[in-house]
Amino acid sequence: MLRRCLPDFRGVLGLLRSTARFYNQSFISLGSSGLPHDATSVSMAVHGGNICQLKNKNNAKEIAINDAIPLALLDRISSISTKLPSHVSSYVLMRETSYDQSVWSGEAETERKFLTEIFTDSAVYVCQELHAAGYWADFLDPSSGLLHFDGGYSTAALSDTDEDFTMFSDALDLVDIGCCRALHHVNWGFHVFAGVILSDAPRHVLQKIQI
Repeated sequence: MLRRCLPDFRGVLGLLRSTARFYNQSFISLGSSGLPHDATSVSMAVHGGNICQLKNKNNAKEIAINDAIPLALLDRISSISTKLPSHVSSYVLMRETSYDQSVWSGEAETERKFLTEIFTDSAVYVCQELHAAGYWADFLDPSSGLLHFDGGYSTAALSDTDEDFTMFSDALDLVDIGCCRALHHVNWGFHVFAGVILSDAPRHVLQKIQI
């Protein structure tokens, strides 16, 4: 249910970016022994130039860290990377969404764009911190399926509707919904958004990441 609308708001993208930067302030501290508190998940929707707050609640979140991704998945990622190390770990962020991501709706599309922007801004910051600490790091851009820093080849994109993507976590699989396949979470169903950061950093470093 719509709770409030701010009429004639012209800086929609600026507001989303500002919100993403707010999230960034509280998600990582590689040099700290403690983990920061999780931010509140906020979903936004834009209608006719107005920005309306649809949800404001703590949706569920899961993190999966793989010390060494399967060789089959490593080979798949190597097709979109020119600098992939021989040993790669993955940090997988899975967030429960407020809207079913298997069917199109304005609300679901806007929520995905919002979560994509938050994840992208956060992942850039995480990777830059890992680079500064001497590690290789990159992430899969949710909007393209390509590595953000490495670039790669568009014909080999690894999106969340690719069967290989589900190898990042046992909680994920793909379900055929007739016209296409959609990402499915074991507990949340089609209400899921997943983002992947890749690095050669050890587990104890990746465990300090909080997005």
